Amino acid sequence: CKTLNRLLENAQGDFVYIIASDDLAKPQAIEKEVEFLSKNPDYSLCVGDNELIDSESRVCYWDKKRNIIYTRNKANFKTFGEFLQKKATKFPLTSKKFGRYDIFYLKNYVPNGYLIRKSIFDTIGYFTPEAPLEDWWLMLQISKYAKMKYLNEVLFSYRWHSTNAIKNTEKMLELANKTKDYEYKILADIDETKVLPLVVQTKRYGARYKAIGIPYFFMYEKWLKQNHKVRILKIFNKTVLKWEKELGREI
Repeated sequence: CKTLNRLLENAQGDFVYIIASDDLAKPQAIEKEVEFLSKNPDYSLCVGDNELIDSESRVCYWDKKRNIIYTRNKANFKTFGEFLQKKATKFPLTSKKFGRYDIFYLKNYVPNGYLIRKSIFDTIGYFTPEAPLEDWWLMLQISKYAKMKYLNEVLFSYRWHSTNAIKNTEKMLELANKTKDYEYKILADIDETKVLPLVVQTKRYGARYKAIGIPYFFMYEKWLKQNHKVRILKIFNKTVLKWEKELGREI
């Protein structure tokens, strides 16, 4: 976080491109993303799909457990974007849902190699050690104030090897929980008049998300304790409809 902040302070351009040292950007990546953001001032982030490469920079694919394979027609996931669509979002990344805060509230679903409008940092602030999953923190903050765009084109090479930090599931869970706790603090003090409407809805009621056809409610533990109408969290349709009625919300 400290290194990123030093670089942001030194950056003089209109856009910022963050790339890890072991990954590769395609030659046309920045050109394509700058072109989009330059024409769409209401967007603050643009990103393309990621191909997968191994430690020797050979293009590879994933099986269902994200093990490397090299036979394309036997792969469960041919790109990182395809993996995110099937496992994280359940909707096409090219849809208008991409970049929504209520879904970021549950998990990050943005591939690598994104271009950011630098002026957005004047609104959201810089990175902090209190939110150690800096990429998730970044998406949560940007989505409060601006739109994001996914370009359905491979613009980045995501290196998958034995030492990827994401493979340490215990450590990742720890970092995710710490980042989520910090996000709760941000929401508690946020100026609701300056953020997008969906942020306010998520703050008040939690994020509704559909997985395998069943409506889920994810709500603040604090809110659950304070609201006497909801005593137990269930996932059955009838219970969800009852909540909707009690909260005065439209289905």
